[in-house]
Amino acid sequence: PKNIPPKVEISGTISSKNKVDLLSEVSGKLRTKKNNFKVGNEFKRGQTLIRVESSDLKLEIKSVKSEFLSLLIQCLPDLKLDYPVSFNKWEAYVEGFNINRRLRNLPDSENNQIRNYLSGRGIYSLFYRIMSLENKLDKFSIKAPFDCVVTQSFLSTGSNIVMGQKIGQIIDKKNYEISTSLGISESELFKIGDYATLNSEDIDKTFNAKIKRKGNHINTLTQSIDIFFDISDKDLKDGMFVKGYVTGEVLKNVYKIPRNKLVKDKNIFIKKNNILVEKEIKVIYFDNDSVIISGLDNEDCVIDNYRNYFYDGIEIN
Repeated sequence: PKNIPPKVEISGTISSKNKVDLLSEVSGKLRTKKNNFKVGNEFKRGQTLIRVESSDLKLEIKSVKSEFLSLLIQCLPDLKLDYPVSFNKWEAYVEGFNINRRLRNLPDSENNQIRNYLSGRGIYSLFYRIMSLENKLDKFSIKAPFDCVVTQSFLSTGSNIVMGQKIGQIIDKKNYEISTSLGISESELFKIGDYATLNSEDIDKTFNAKIKRKGNHINTLTQSIDIFFDISDKDLKDGMFVKGYVTGEVLKNVYKIPRNKLVKDKNIFIKKNNILVEKEIKVIYFDNDSVIISGLDNEDCVIDNYRNYFYDGIEIN
């Protein structure tokens, strides 16, 4: 018996953990003199990827804000007479109102009477209409959600964008993962946090990866369990093919025998009192031309050279 760390060969394709298809939520003309949203260009988190012409919407917002301000001014005299406690903060709100800035939240209403009065004058409905328009305005500018690089772009300078149109694709080039499949029995040998050593034929370099997730279902196409590894390195590229080994915790008191010693996939021949006996063993995993098993005893004598006429119970000299 030996203590053997399980080591299984794996392979797969590197893919970015964050791969985002960009779709436009608004329609309009691409607003830029120079289109920087091109394949290969990189952006920092928060940088603007694309701007869509929004001058018409901005004018509409200013028009509604002017209407809203006029309505507030009309309400101030009534507030001063009927609700003097609330007058000062509504007056301060009007004085601080800036038509060119984003709308501030309305002052709190002390009681239902003030709320009902303002609601009857249309203050709240107009306020939420402006909020909706300002939220829509935000959609005319698409910002990078993380440090990214453009992998697909369907725009050119002066393009007209239609709502729902696919604009392109961005990926996070710092965080990658690789998915592979292992047999059901093999997948049980590894747990979250186990490491793999990988390499690519295109780069003379070794990469370390760590198991991040394990599937809880059987992939119907491969009849195996999907395993996902986190991997990060500046030399990695999305779509790169890598292969290597994943290593798990040491298996204690197991045996390594040639693969061709298996009979009916789960038995081996041993000698017992000058008779060949098929003994059932447990196959743990296959290692190239060998197999790691358990279920033997130290006194078992394993037959070395098989013959095609062997059978269970045959007497030997």
